[in-house]
Amino acid sequence: MNNDREAGMLSYLTKGKAAVGTFKAKPEDFIVEEIPVQIPRNETGKYLIIKVRLRNWETNRFVTYISRMLQINDKRITFAGTKDRNGITTQYFCLNYQGYPNLENIRDAEVIETFRSDRMLSLGDLTGNRFYINTSRLTEEPRVRELNDEMNLLGGFPNFFGYQRFGSKRPITHLVGKEILKGDFKQAVMEYLCDPKFDTESFRIDLLKTEDFTRALKDFPKYLNYEHLLIQHVVDTGNFEGAIEKLPRTLQMMFIHAYQSYLFNLILSNRIKEDHSLTEPHPGDYFVEIDQYFNPVSEPMKVNELNLQMIGKKIIEDRVRITLPLIGYNTDDSVIKQDGIRDIMENEGVDKTAFRVRNHKNMSSSGSQRIISAKPNDFSFLDGRFTFNLGKGIYATSYLREILKENMENI
Repeated sequence: MNNDREAGMLSYLTKGKAAVGTFKAKPEDFIVEEIPVQIPRNETGKYLIIKVRLRNWETNRFVTYISRMLQINDKRITFAGTKDRNGITTQYFCLNYQGYPNLENIRDAEVIETFRSDRMLSLGDLTGNRFYINTSRLTEEPRVRELNDEMNLLGGFPNFFGYQRFGSKRPITHLVGKEILKGDFKQAVMEYLCDPKFDTESFRIDLLKTEDFTRALKDFPKYLNYEHLLIQHVVDTGNFEGAIEKLPRTLQMMFIHAYQSYLFNLILSNRIKEDHSLTEPHPGDYFVEIDQYFNPVSEPMKVNELNLQMIGKKIIEDRVRITLPLIGYNTDDSVIKQDGIRDIMENEGVDKTAFRVRNHKNMSSSGSQRIISAKPNDFSFLDGRFTFNLGKGIYATSYLREILKENMENI
């Protein structure tokens, strides 16, 4: 349960006993295939689109690798969705690059298709993801189906941000984000380089003890290229705020998004404890219309006494979903003042205005909304193997967490 607490997931929705089993440990046991939006093709298009199957590649590190290989700025490479390194992923990348480079010899990467388009891919340009997940010793098909049915009656599984959002092995991304929001860039850098709660490598612990960045430049393995970017900048300038800016912009923003995700998980945990269901709207809630993948297809609207009963009916019919806030500087004050949310923000010592990061517009966030529950689409479970679709930004591990409960160690 340590990972759960670190990620702000403090509640289970289902009350029934878990199905006994664990995730298998091989990358082939966690396969994700992006379901992209329609990408128009044009032989003379400005952008090169590559569809690639990656094995144990984290998205931002793959972008860094490609940018260095092609000797282009990483800002010229975009993608539709971020993926964790643990598993096999099929993803789409967009390169502002002329010609068709040779990408055939990249370690643990298979280029499936390349084509040109005039449309640039941006983060979120997905319909969803298809998952193929193997488990070990999980053969209790009736128990799995009982838990699945229980979730459906309660509105689906809680739409928590999964462990991957925070770092599966080192869940520190949101902690870095919190320090940035507090304006403590030195602590943000040190948190990224070493957190004694999760890190045991001698080179990380030595830096924490000595703050000898010149020595750390020699001690940190070369493959830790983001760490080297931070350390090199501190050695050259003694400046910590500028060190964060040396990282890819997508990673800088990910720190802030991860902290927003952590707050969301805490808020959703509190909602589950209070309601024991995800189908009950309250006056003052926001809701959105959804598609078959549970992607929002409307702007958030407010629940009131007049539409309360109608919204409850539409939730049961899977036509709408209640949302909770991803806190940002534009988040509705009436939402912030709700008892559970206000208490969480006070305990964290963070005000919504902190999300307007001074002198760092690219790291600021106005906030948004996220649905509180979802259901898998085109679902099957046979001989310990799950197959299903989820909308963009919805985590398979959050569904499986309700099935396996504490038996999540291998993810």
